Amino acid sequence: RVLYFGLTPSANGLTEDDAYQKLEYLQTIHQEKILTLKMIDENINEIVLKNPDVQNRLIDETINIAKKYKFSTIALDIELFSLFQEKTKQQINGFVNKFYTVVKGNDLRLALILYGDAFYRKRPFDMGYLAKNCDEVFVMAYDFHKSKGEPGPNFPFSGKEKYGYDFQQMISDYLAYFPPEKITVIFG
Repeated sequence: RVLYFGLTPSANGLTEDDAYQKLEYLQTIHQEKILTLKMIDENINEIVLKNPDVQNRLIDETINIAKKYKFSTIALDIELFSLFQEKTKQQINGFVNKFYTVVKGNDLRLALILYGDAFYRKRPFDMGYLAKNCDEVFVMAYDFHKSKGEPGPNFPFSGKEKYGYDFQQMISDYLAYFPPEKITVIFG
C-alpha cells in the first residue's frame, strides 16, 4: 500500500501546494493508494472544525481527487497541539462522522491517523466514537518525547515504569477500542 501525504486544507478548501501539484505522478502507481488529508496547521484545523461549509467543501474536494486518481482510502490526519475544550472532541466527532458517511456513500474507505500517545497525553479523541466511524486507524508510534519537552526515547517499546507510557501499553489501549485488523502502526 502507498500512503500519499497529502492534501493540505485551507479555510477555503484544498490548497494547491507541491503535494497537490504532484498528484499526476500517482497514475503510474498500481498498488493500493491511500490519500491523506493532512490537517497539521492548528489554526486551519480550528476553522475547519467550527465551519460545516468548509468541512463539506474539503470532503467533496478530497473525495473527487480520490476517485479521479483511483485511491481506495482517504486517511484523515487531524493533529492538534494545544489544550482543548470538550467542544473540540465533539467537533472532531462530527467532522469524522460526516466524512465517514460521505466516503462510504462513494465506495471508499476512511482511515484516521492518530497519535501513539493519544491516551497518555489525554488528546481530544473519543476513541469509542471514532472506532465506529472509520475503517482503519494508523497509529503514529513516534515522537513520544517532544523536542521541547523532557528528553527520552522516540517511543519506548517497554519502560512504562520509567517513562510513564510505552509501546506495549499503547497497543493495549488501542485494542480496547479497535480490533487488531483495523490497526496499522506507523514508525517515523
